[in-house]
Amino acid sequence: MARLRQFAAMALAGAALMLSTPARADIVGLMIGVSDYPNLPKPKSLKAPKVDVARMTAALIGLGARAEQIETLADGAAGSRGLPTLAAIEQAFDRLPERIKDGDTVVVYMSGHGAQIADDDGDEEDRQDEAFLPRDVAPPVPGSERFTMGNALRDDRIARMIAAVREKDVTLWLIVDSCHSGTLSRAASEDVRAKEIGPADFGMVASDPASGATPPAASLAEAGKTGGKGRFVAFYGSQADEISLEIAVPRAAKAKSQTWVSAFTDALVASLGAGEARTYQALLDDTARRLRADVPPKSRQTPSFDGEALMLALPGQRDVGAALPAGTLRIGNGRIEGGLLAGLESGSVVSLHETMDGPALGHGQVTQAAALDAGLAPVVYPCASVNGTPECKPLDQPALLAKARFGRLVRPVTTTTVRVSRPRDWPGASARAGLDGLEADLVAALSRPDERRFQLDDVNPDLVWFRTPGGYRFVPAGLAGLPEEFGPAVEGEHVRFDEVMAALGRAHTLMRIDRLRAALPSSTLPAGFARTKVEMRRLGKTAGMCGATPAMPELLGANARLQECDSVELEIRNPTDTPVFPYVFVLDDGWNLRPWGNACKGGAGAQNRLAPGDTRRLRLVYQPGTITPGLADISRNGVVSFLVPFQPGAAIAFDPCSIVTAMGEVGTKAGIRPDPIEDLLSPEDGNRGGGATFERLAIGLETWPIVQPKRP
Repeated sequence: MARLRQFAAMALAGAALMLSTPARADIVGLMIGVSDYPNLPKPKSLKAPKVDVARMTAALIGLGARAEQIETLADGAAGSRGLPTLAAIEQAFDRLPERIKDGDTVVVYMSGHGAQIADDDGDEEDRQDEAFLPRDVAPPVPGSERFTMGNALRDDRIARMIAAVREKDVTLWLIVDSCHSGTLSRAASEDVRAKEIGPADFGMVASDPASGATPPAASLAEAGKTGGKGRFVAFYGSQADEISLEIAVPRAAKAKSQTWVSAFTDALVASLGAGEARTYQALLDDTARRLRADVPPKSRQTPSFDGEALMLALPGQRDVGAALPAGTLRIGNGRIEGGLLAGLESGSVVSLHETMDGPALGHGQVTQAAALDAGLAPVVYPCASVNGTPECKPLDQPALLAKARFGRLVRPVTTTTVRVSRPRDWPGASARAGLDGLEADLVAALSRPDERRFQLDDVNPDLVWFRTPGGYRFVPAGLAGLPEEFGPAVEGEHVRFDEVMAALGRAHTLMRIDRLRAALPSSTLPAGFARTKVEMRRLGKTAGMCGATPAMPELLGANARLQECDSVELEIRNPTDTPVFPYVFVLDDGWNLRPWGNACKGGAGAQNRLAPGDTRRLRLVYQPGTITPGLADISRNGVVSFLVPFQPGAAIAFDPCSIVTAMGEVGTKAGIRPDPIEDLLSPEDGNRGGGATFERLAIGLETWPIVQPKRP
């Protein structure tokens, strides 16, 4: 909401900035989530908000909030006080000042659709109000010249809530995961949905703002002129010119094995769960980084903020002693917490424990997985895996589940089917001639009933297949409407069938790596795991040379687009008490992975061992002439890192170089394992073997955009 973003500048004129919180402060929450919109076209209902609210509630409890201090208004969410209608939300706003006292932190979370609608009171220079859409929002009246919606929660009303709460000496943290932007193309896949309503959804033409008008500005800031005592900070799911998204996870899984989350909330909850951020600023920075850590990119959105309280400490105090170790989940009544959002798909195997640090009683396999929990059945383990899914024999020992109190994922599902669209021409470019026969062969291959890795799908593709002047480029569906030149490509004088299938093989392997990363206990980067951190800097250029000026390179923001003489700096840190072996690979725009340094040279893994407490830094500089022209203005690079734990008395259990070697190979060549990812996960000698590596393995994955010259 653009006008909310303007609140911070005047929110606390005359108020003293307080840097500490009273000892007996409470966290008071209001969680609002709107999934169903019965008055709007059916496709406009959302799937994520009901899950978002449950996860944010759990995150606040993790910070020290009491459940009875959190009020919920969300359709489809357990414990909701009612449906999130306009009247119910306004009543909840009115109750807030009565629920709080000096020193409290007030958290107002809102997930649902946003819109920019016609101003109703003449207080806007651009004649637009920003609005959050409750469940009972009404569509515009047919024939209306101006786009407006009934029962919308306008920013003026939110401003009054802010002012009322600020009358007490509290910190107000507003989190809005919605948007109103209509300037970007909608996503090309049903795995990604925009949380935005605009005139085009009702067959209306968007009206231009008043001539010479500035973006919505200071009307919310009027709430700050009352001289309240409180402090204010707000997080928004995207920038003013971006769309907030909800996404289906796990990526590349079958629809029945997926649940929906809002991309920003998913990253925010993961960052809160990691427990490393100490200030709102650090939390926002880490959330933005997590939004970039996916291939294909989960979301292009970049979170934004408001308020002068960004540098204050986050609320609450964690009870570290009571927290579960990373990767450990509670079991009760035959179900395990976490569900799909913890990587527990149907078929996943978990070890069963009576105590957190006790030995495994046995193993259970997930039978039915929901978003936040999953059912279990005892099984015999180890067991074989077929096409990435464990196939374990049932075990008639119900007492195992009755006795188990904790579980750990030991064998995730890595089955991945990459959905590929039918070929289409690259926008504004002439397709290469003479490939009709090859194209027909490729379509036939992708359509075969026994093809498990790929599926031809024009409705809901993961990759959009483009014809280019040089051959083919497969672009992630979320980027295809822009487009960015990022994804497997085959170009050259001769484009062969096996080269195209090898390019798709790279996509398949990389997406399996990403699924594995999401299932690892280290995926939320909790304390006690080795990790990587990416920073981008502008070195400057003098006399055609990079790095001469300035003396202190400028640190670039999370949404920066890199150019010549910019650098990517990777920090590898090992805070554990066990050595790790770092393997780092650069991801190019065609999804080729290339070792950074000598990681895959003979014996280099052992030589590169990172001792406990040590840090290593690597730098990649885009020297003049290294960014080649392309079909789009923007390309993308990335980095994939594997931090493999050392096991005393054992050889390196997992060699990431074997995965990279196998990427894109057609068939099996001598010396290349048929499936190195399965090798990693396979137990050895009836024990966890590879699973021990799995439990402590950390995989880092991040991408960044690059400005490239256009081909003539």
